[in-house]
Amino acid sequence: MNAETGESSPESQPGSRSFGVRYGFALVAVALATFTWVRLLLDPVLGNQLPFPTLLFAVLLTAWYGGVRPALVAVILGVFSADYFLVTPRGSFDLTTAVQYVGLTLYLAVGCGIAVFAGIMQAARLASLRNFRKAQHELAESEERLRLTLHSSGVAVWSWDIGSNVVEADENCSLQFDLRIGQFPTSVEGFAAIGHPDDRPRVQGEIAASIEHGAEYKTESCIVRSDGEVRFLVACGKVYLDDVGRPRRVTGVTWDLTDRKSTRL
Repeated sequence: MNAETGESSPESQPGSRSFGVRYGFALVAVALATFTWVRLLLDPVLGNQLPFPTLLFAVLLTAWYGGVRPALVAVILGVFSADYFLVTPRGSFDLTTAVQYVGLTLYLAVGCGIAVFAGIMQAARLASLRNFRKAQHELAESEERLRLTLHSSGVAVWSWDIGSNVVEADENCSLQFDLRIGQFPTSVEGFAAIGHPDDRPRVQGEIAASIEHGAEYKTESCIVRSDGEVRFLVACGKVYLDDVGRPRRVTGVTWDLTDRKSTRL
C-alpha cells in the first residue's frame, strides 16, 4: 500500500499479477485439460473427434485469471497439445484428414473468441474495481478534509437516530457543552438535559414540531459552563425520512454565537 496516498500498490491489484504467474497459469491449465482424469474419463465419449472441449475450458479459466494475452497463449498451447496427445495419430504432429484440419481451425476461432471476450470482461471488471477503490479513497479524503475543516472552525456535528434514540456527536459537541471528549450524552433526553433549564421546553417543542412536519430545525439556546460563563449556541438540523415517509433521523450542526452577540452589544 502506498503510504502517501493510501491506495493499494499496483502489485496488489488482481490485474497486476506477475508475467510468470499469468503465463504459467496458461501452461498449467492446458496441461491439466490434456492429462487430468476428467479428460481421461471423457476420452471414450469425445474420442478423437472432439478433443478440444476441455482445452476451451482451460482458455476460459486463463482469460479469467490472466487476461487476453495469456489466454491466447493457452489457445496456441492447446493446438500443439491436442495435435500431439489427443488427435490421431497420437504422439505426432501430423494431421491426416480434412476433418482434423477443420476441427483445429474451429478450435482456434472459438478459442480466440473466448480469450478476447473473457479477457475484455475481466479487464472491465478490474477497471470497475479500480474505479471503486479510487472513489472510496477520494471519499475518505473528502470526509477527512471536511472533518478537519469543521473541527478547526468550531462547528459541531451531531445526529439523532429517532428509532433507537441514539445520539452521535463529534468532539466539538463535547467542547461546546463544556464536557470531556467522549462524554457527550448518547440519548436525546440526555442531550436536552445539558441545556439551560429555561430553554428546554421551547427547544424540545421546536424539535418535536420539526419531526412532526418534516421541516428543517433551527433554534438558539444557551448553556452555563462549569466556570459560570453563559454561552449562546445556535443549532440547525434536518429531518430525514425512511422509505415509507416516517421520520428516521435528525442530523444537524451547532455553533457558538456568544462572541457575535458580545460584539453587537
